[in-house]
Amino acid sequence: MKNMEIGSFIKELSSNSPAPGGGAASALSGALAVALTSMVYNLTVGKKVYNELDEDKKNKLLINLEECNNLNEKMLLVMNRDKEVFLELMNSYKLSKETDEDKKIRKEVIEKCTKEAMNVPLQLAKVSMKFYENIKFAAKYGNKNLISDAAVACIMLGACIESSIINTEVNLAFIEDKELKGDIRKVLDDLKFMNNKFKTEILEYTNSTINKE
Repeated sequence: MKNMEIGSFIKELSSNSPAPGGGAASALSGALAVALTSMVYNLTVGKKVYNELDEDKKNKLLINLEECNNLNEKMLLVMNRDKEVFLELMNSYKLSKETDEDKKIRKEVIEKCTKEAMNVPLQLAKVSMKFYENIKFAAKYGNKNLISDAAVACIMLGACIESSIINTEVNLAFIEDKELKGDIRKVLDDLKFMNNKFKTEILEYTNSTINKE
């Protein structure tokens, strides 16, 4: 899907096809957050604000920019992977139920596919959470003319994480492994807390900068 034009992707997303769906939209939100952050850096390097930074911050900015380039590609790949695991899960429900052995195999395959479908958005949420530090740096040390873009990047990343958590929960509900379910729910609670904390901190900073008299 990463090579699709925006119009084509939107058309497919709005069609009666079950995939791509919310998972791909989540990953796209994350990719947009990363791309906006990258734009902030690219319009900072070589400018006065960049030249005034000390060497450590200049190096950190360039490292963060490279992280943006790598993560953007990963986000786009997640869009494809989410579609793949969803279709695999749907196909698992089509397996034969004629004999007890068939039912046993079908049940095991469904459980395995459900865990895989759950893991894709879960890992996306975890990876995305780490990117808040990158956005925070861009907002603080990047070109101040682009502070609103850093704020939008923060909002888009939050949307990616929140929707990834929902996509994790919807699959978690069908998993029979009770111990795993308990562990994942704890992880999700932590992700929800951290997402709200980091997003609020960055937006408070960007809003105070934008509205500074």
